[in-house]
Amino acid sequence: MFYRTTVLIMAQTFDTVKSKLEQMFDFTRTTRYAGDVTKGALT
Repeated sequence: MFYRTTVLIMAQTFDTVKSKLEQMFDFTRTTRYAGDVTKGALT
């Protein structure tokens, strides 16, 4: 029982970290895209 609970907690933590990383990656990709658009509009 204890082992199963630990595995569940680890899986939940992994999911949370994974979604956090995906959000961060999306954010950096979006800002980079916005920077490229701004650069293109200025030149």
